[in-house]
Amino acid sequence: MATVLVRGPAAELTAAITTGLSTVTEVFAAAERIWSEYVPWLDRTDEQLRAAAATELGDAALSRLIGEVADLRAQVFSDPLSLPPDDGRIARLTAELDTAQREIGELASLRRERDVEIAGLRGSLERLTDAERRAREVMALARAKVSTSLTDVPDAASVLTRRLDQVAATEDLRRLAAGLAQLRTSVDAALERAGQAEENARGLLDRRAELRGRLDAYRVKAARLGHSEDAGLAGLHRRAHGLLWSAPCDLAAATAAVLAYQQAVNDRGNTR
Repeated sequence: MATVLVRGPAAELTAAITTGLSTVTEVFAAAERIWSEYVPWLDRTDEQLRAAAATELGDAALSRLIGEVADLRAQVFSDPLSLPPDDGRIARLTAELDTAQREIGELASLRRERDVEIAGLRGSLERLTDAERRAREVMALARAKVSTSLTDVPDAASVLTRRLDQVAATEDLRRLAAGLAQLRTSVDAALERAGQAEENARGLLDRRAELRGRLDAYRVKAARLGHSEDAGLAGLHRRAHGLLWSAPCDLAAATAAVLAYQQAVNDRGNTR
């Protein structure tokens, strides 16, 4: 069969139609790519938003998300080619929705367990009261026995108990959640401070006891070396003993005195 060549206006029309069809095909293909990426996500997200909103705990952030998702859906169907294949909105909105869902879940849990949560914090405050009392007692003993400038433990338990009473009275779940979280942080910090204060005070008492024990041990060593009547050692021992058995004890001076006696006893041993 002979090939029919089309020339003139008909050929131009055919070329224009072919080009137009190709452009239309490319446009539909591009739109299809956008729809295949956005539409399934939009459907899933709409369902999640409806479920979250049904809990009656949605807030302004959830309302904003609903509006943004609706705007995105309108753009996808009215002007899909204005959207790039991935403009980051899906990832951002997904992350924000996950955060909103998690917060709503936490608020729902708090609504069910508010009495348990508040009681748990009251228990923590009772432990804090005991910890601060122990710290003050040990610090008072340390001040009586050792010359020190220990910092007083603040009465955080009373302050935080009053704050818990105020927080527990609110009916706003978000304010309640924020208040309880802040209180937990404050109680933990106060417990750590009280524990550290007690440890510091006990450390001073333990240091004095350790120096006393060391002084006695070196007195025994001096006797074993045959220096019980050594006047020089006796004088050093008297000074260290006087410092360690005075109240309040100057730990720095007592430490230096014990080290001097210790060194002297060792020197006597090395010259045998």
